[in-house]
Amino acid sequence: MRPQLLRCGTSSCGRLLREARCLGEHPRPLATRSLSTEAPASVQGTSASQTRYSETRSFGTSEVEAFAALSGDVNPMHSDSPVAADGRFGKPIVHGMLYASMFGAMMGRRHPGAVYVSQSLEFKRPVFIDEAVTATMVLEHTSASGRILDFGTTCVNQNGQVVLGGNARVLLPREGASDVR
Repeated sequence: MRPQLLRCGTSSCGRLLREARCLGEHPRPLATRSLSTEAPASVQGTSASQTRYSETRSFGTSEVEAFAALSGDVNPMHSDSPVAADGRFGKPIVHGMLYASMFGAMMGRRHPGAVYVSQSLEFKRPVFIDEAVTATMVLEHTSASGRILDFGTTCVNQNGQVVLGGNARVLLPREGASDVR
């Protein structure tokens, strides 16, 4: 299992971490994400409304900068406060694909070996740096084989406003396809 990258919560630090504490002079536990699963032990044979995955987290400047470097999306609306101040939203915004990636991450943790087949996304509002966003996936349909899962996907900001809506399709692996983690 690959370690999760976290951000140090100390305002003067912000280091990206591979462990649950910063290795600087201020070691302390981090709480950058919360997970909630209201899922049955098996996806097969359950009603769609019973399977719901949810994760809440925020993205700080260091995560936005790391995503820009990895993706090549260096639009100043994400990182340059003076440019963003003159833009449509008045301050830097998180890359939509960064918080949309929470869906694939939830599937990978709960269904190791699953393939994320498709995702439709409609961005409705911006997500600002350090703003909490909750990604939720609700199972809408399971194929007859139980291997193809269709989800409704949404992201909601800390004010309860929908910032993203869409759908996802996931192909579960042949062996152990019904194991929800």
